[in-house]
Amino acid sequence: MNKESPPGSNSWNLMNPDPGTFTKLCSKMGAEGIQVEQVDLLLDRENLYNLRPVYGFMILVKHKPEPVSYTLNDTINNHVYFSNQIVHDAYAMHALLNILLNCTTIEIGKELNHFKQFTHDFPPALKGLSLTNSQVLRQAYNSLSSFSSINQHDKDIYHSISYVKSGSHLWELDGLKRGPLKLGLCNENNWLDVAHVELSKKCEFYSKQQLPVSIWAIIEDKRLVYHRKLIGKNYIKSEIEVKLDYYQPDWRTTIDFKRWGEEYRHAMDNERNKRGQTLYTKLLQNYCSSFDQLPSDEHLIVKSVLSTKQEDLMDTWLQIQDDSLRLYEYLGSEDEKQEFYERDHLKRQHDYMPFIQSYIQALYEEGHLQHLITNS
Repeated sequence: MNKESPPGSNSWNLMNPDPGTFTKLCSKMGAEGIQVEQVDLLLDRENLYNLRPVYGFMILVKHKPEPVSYTLNDTINNHVYFSNQIVHDAYAMHALLNILLNCTTIEIGKELNHFKQFTHDFPPALKGLSLTNSQVLRQAYNSLSSFSSINQHDKDIYHSISYVKSGSHLWELDGLKRGPLKLGLCNENNWLDVAHVELSKKCEFYSKQQLPVSIWAIIEDKRLVYHRKLIGKNYIKSEIEVKLDYYQPDWRTTIDFKRWGEEYRHAMDNERNKRGQTLYTKLLQNYCSSFDQLPSDEHLIVKSVLSTKQEDLMDTWLQIQDDSLRLYEYLGSEDEKQEFYERDHLKRQHDYMPFIQSYIQALYEEGHLQHLITNS
């Protein structure tokens, strides 16, 4: 039943794998606050954990898989949402929805909620058909296609495999298989370790066949993550200063507070940190404005830091200041990256052909074209 999308108004345009495009696609579908990042195949455990919160992973294999036959009577697993990859051109939509629709902590928006409820009792093949026939999803997808890919005949074909934690297991959701595959036992604390093992094995399998493969992490928008961390750091800083004023009234003179403040302001004066500070102020108004609005797990982290012994308060305060500087830099860096993605998206969608044709015509009319061709 797998096929390439036929040309026409109901077709799915080719979407080349790209973090900015995948991230924008999630937003177009109504799933806000989501970021998609490509993951190094040799990523170690620490870097993997630095991506948290992680909602799932997808593997993209660039090859033309063998046709697979599905039936509309395949067993339904209502504990895990799973759709088959019916149309190859819609590979990214299949992969992302198999993750987004399995995560209860994500706000997926009105359209995806409706789609999930409508297809809930469908078998995987019918879920996949419903996806490919959805005008709303297809329009969101095609609106992000690069101009050069719309009429491209020699298309790359991608096979998508998603990985999510559901219940007490890691699940493999291979769009070309009849149903979801239950993998290792895991919990919230170790599921990334289990996923790392399974991703490594799968990539090794395809690499031995010399097939291009890539891993993508579906995570929370890092700008929101860093913003919340800064709120926590600023709250800790304020609370520690209250304690220091009580226990060590002269602490500001002990560390040469004025000089330290000048050094801090100097460090904040670089463009990336200033950009991070500007975004932080904006998000205070539009997203999360105070410590009370932080998630409960982040409350616990803050409270554990505030349990610092009295003799360690000064060191903790200095560490918090250093942490804040890094977070402003990270926040600015993420904002720069999202701006680059937006510019890159506009470039991809622009039709450069009229300019190229006009330029060549001008070269011909001015008598320069033949000279350039001769000397090329």
